[in-house]
Amino acid sequence: MKILTSQQIREADAYTIKHEPISSNALMQRAANAASEWIMNFAIRNQYKSMHVVCGLGNNGGDGLVIARYLSAVLQRVYVSVLHFSDKHSEDFDIELEKLKATDNVHLHHVQQEGELQDFEADLTVDAVFGSGLNRPLEGLPKRTIAKMNQHKSIKIAIDIPSGLFAEQPKEGQDTVFQADYTLSFQVPKLAFLLDAHYPFVGEWTVLDIKLHPEFLRYATTDFWVIDKSQIKRIFRPRKPYAHKGMQGHALLAVGSYQKTGAAILAAQACLRSGCGLLSVHVPKKAMLAIQTSLPEAMLRSDAHQYLLSEAVDSLSEFAAIGIGCGIGQAQATQSCMFEYFEKYGKPMLIDADALNIIAKTPHGLSRVPKGSILTPHPKEFSRLFGESQNPYQAIEKLRAASQKYEIVIVLKGKYTAIGTADGRVYFHVGGNAGMAKGGSGDALSGIITALLAQGYPSEEAAILGVWLHGSAGDKALAHESSEALHPSDLIANIGTAFRSILDE
Repeated sequence: MKILTSQQIREADAYTIKHEPISSNALMQRAANAASEWIMNFAIRNQYKSMHVVCGLGNNGGDGLVIARYLSAVLQRVYVSVLHFSDKHSEDFDIELEKLKATDNVHLHHVQQEGELQDFEADLTVDAVFGSGLNRPLEGLPKRTIAKMNQHKSIKIAIDIPSGLFAEQPKEGQDTVFQADYTLSFQVPKLAFLLDAHYPFVGEWTVLDIKLHPEFLRYATTDFWVIDKSQIKRIFRPRKPYAHKGMQGHALLAVGSYQKTGAAILAAQACLRSGCGLLSVHVPKKAMLAIQTSLPEAMLRSDAHQYLLSEAVDSLSEFAAIGIGCGIGQAQATQSCMFEYFEKYGKPMLIDADALNIIAKTPHGLSRVPKGSILTPHPKEFSRLFGESQNPYQAIEKLRAASQKYEIVIVLKGKYTAIGTADGRVYFHVGGNAGMAKGGSGDALSGIITALLAQGYPSEEAAILGVWLHGSAGDKALAHESSEALHPSDLIANIGTAFRSILDE
């Protein structure tokens, strides 16, 4: 799914109005009706009886007026506050205001200054003050109103985008932003929704299809995408009926050190669950028994050192993919071992955890990473590699720049994991859950992606499919556990279910 800018959405509106054709007001009603349907179903499901809609004077405010009129037939009480902070009204807003005045069961209030804003006791508070066209911080009456709305104990719903949040700019200077529990976006998500730092404002977001012209959407260009099921279906390569282990790739995991054998086991278990035909695990001598006992399917390559990895294994040409980093530590011998792998293998690798920290503290370490490799840092590891970011947008730009410069794929893990590719695109994943926020989940992801690389998936596809499988397996595991109790092992046990779901209708 494409992520388009606010300007592109305005262009899509104009294109739809001209080529469908449809009037501006009818298109606005279409969008507002879609939001109304969502709110109505949400209210009925949760037995909410009342709603307070706070409207600006533009088309976002017009959406709010339509929503109030629509819901007045369903809810017991509907309150509408119109904020008169300007002399400018949109034409569509004025049309909808006249319709609302003739509607029963709607309590309409015009607010000229803060003291006139009443505290209605409502189950739902709907923010329809500003849409995605806002490009400067809130001030005056809107700012004070949004601050007051944030204090309400009701469920808060933002229409299009939370008022005060910029769609494609950092929120510096925005000390007041509507804090939505739910955000209803039209046709496509905003880039702002996919940045973890904005979750307290956006909450859970939903994209509502308002039938903008498909031709415009098809040809609109963007570097930002949300991974969806249709993309996963295009990437996925089901195993052939005549497959044998030699066709599915031989993976090598260079993992583990003293007291971190668990990371090696989790990565190896996930790798085996993700389809590779053969798996070898390079571990310190002391980890041999634990690995062999827990993973009889894996072959072992023992390091000469008792407690850590000190040298690359021989005959790397037999491996279709190599994953390195999970639990390896940062001893000097291990650093040498890692760069030996880079130099001798020379093909795309999965690089995670301590391997990333070694790269970060080694001068020109990134330039030694094989082209096409997949790096999977969490935010702190990302900062060590590429420096601190002043805001989430800067972090995304660093992600893009580094992926292009070093010709690698970077998987920046988070609530909305961002995948930067060598051609400058960024793919966001919106699955997964808080139960996966536990040590070992990243090791599982490393094993999954390594297995996909071994099966011949190109780096970009291996990262996208791997992240999706990881999140989907975590979500399926959550169906049987609470988020507190969910273990990475539960996630690994559900990888097969995640694979099966790809082809489900």
